Amino acid sequence: MAGTDPSPLDGRSPAGLATAEAHRRRAEDGPNELPRPRRR
Repeated sequence: MAGTDPSPLDGRSPAGLATAEAHRRRAEDGPNELPRPRRR
């Protein structure tokens, strides 16, 4: 699964940014709270 391994694409591609943002939100929300609905 991409996103766990450090790669030059992370941070540059929109997918990398979205993944990093998702991880940050999860850390802030906590393991007990459900992930907030993202734009589909």
